[in-house]
Amino acid sequence: MFYQLIRLISWADGIDNDLVERCLGDSFHGWMALFLQIIQSQRNQFNCKKNALKCLTVIFRDLVNFSRDSINMILKPSWKLLNRHLPTFTEVLAYNCPLPGQDDSDNESEKYDPKADVPGDESFVDDEKYGVEGMTFHLLELLSTLVLRPNVQQLVLQGLVPLMTTVCSYLLIEHNHER
Repeated sequence: MFYQLIRLISWADGIDNDLVERCLGDSFHGWMALFLQIIQSQRNQFNCKKNALKCLTVIFRDLVNFSRDSINMILKPSWKLLNRHLPTFTEVLAYNCPLPGQDDSDNESEKYDPKADVPGDESFVDDEKYGVEGMTFHLLELLSTLVLRPNVQQLVLQGLVPLMTTVCSYLLIEHNHER
């Protein structure tokens, strides 16, 4: 619902800033704290993290004026998540291995299901990516949105080599696209 709200009012950023403030002002910091808690969590809640990253992308891409003061709080956690998530991405998507902590002897009902925490209602979108793949997509989308900001570009220039090394590691071809 929050994702729909921010998409609905994003047009007003820079045009009717009072409207944006009335809609988000009281709850925005609470949402940001929740999103930070979710993406900093050590648990493999890929779909939950994907949804948080999806909201953060809209906030920083479409609410440029409103989110200006919040950008510094998201940079370091996003960078840490990018680095922490790389081994999981590599094992699950590139090499078709089970999630870390699972082995072939696990019960079939306990196997990783990327759509496990997706609601089964009519709002379900078949084209949406879930699980490791969906979270990875939205993480890279958020980071590509953040680097468009001029103040973030200065930081990127200082750490270009580590950033490029990490991002290039995500260029592995997924096992289901190898052929």
